[in-house]
Amino acid sequence: MPYNLLISAEELHQILHQGSTVAIDCRYRLESPRWGLTQYRLGHIPGAIFIDMDHELSGPPTAGQTGRHPLPHRSTFHLTARQLGLSPKQQLVVYDQGPGCFASRAWWMFRWLGFENVAVLDGGFANWQKSNPVTQEIRTLPLADWDLPPEPFLVASAQDIMNHLGKIDLLDARNLDRFEGKNETIDPVAGHIQTARSAPFEKNLNSEGLFKEPSQLRSHYLGILSGKADEAICYCGSGVTATHNILAMKLAGLGEARLYPGSWSEWITDPKRPIETGS
Repeated sequence: MPYNLLISAEELHQILHQGSTVAIDCRYRLESPRWGLTQYRLGHIPGAIFIDMDHELSGPPTAGQTGRHPLPHRSTFHLTARQLGLSPKQQLVVYDQGPGCFASRAWWMFRWLGFENVAVLDGGFANWQKSNPVTQEIRTLPLADWDLPPEPFLVASAQDIMNHLGKIDLLDARNLDRFEGKNETIDPVAGHIQTARSAPFEKNLNSEGLFKEPSQLRSHYLGILSGKADEAICYCGSGVTATHNILAMKLAGLGEARLYPGSWSEWITDPKRPIETGS
């Protein structure tokens, strides 16, 4: 059975040693970029390989032009995947330390490359290690040889938003304080994109740090969206936690919103782009 959205620790344990399954460690902390690799070396899911948020799941940022975590060129990420030994024939399982926001970014990016069987580990490494083994053994895979397929319709640009401002649903995955412009601690300008709606990604999770049931997610997003999910655009601070909302809406059976990868940190590089504060 292929997994293409979410997988539990129990389900991963059952398929982990099947030849086509590859676990990918995406642990990361914004305030300590090397933390994830350090944690991987201290212990990870058996057979997992590490992928770096800043250098592989992002391209180099350009001051005054891009957001903090711009997408790499698609051909560059294709080469990265091949060098890691990854191909669309495999079942990929991506995980981070728990909430799933960094794993969701990896999930989205591999699907952007054309992978179909890629799933986020529900509850991440924190949930896995409660009752499953970890290892320090480093896995390497041979170079994978496959061609890059045509790009799917998953990305929205700042210009796309400008062209449809007020006509589409814009969902902001940051916490409510940052959305309202009350407590901006990361980016130099506070507020949100004009007409956007607040949709903090943490509301996709239950008290145990697992994704809520699809029916709960469906009810939540139907209360936010005015139109169809697949006509909406998701953003956050730098194009990472927004993917958590994209995954949650797909889990809810509502379709797939597009990602604005540059997000707030790119939007504010042009003072002509409209912003708001408050709710």
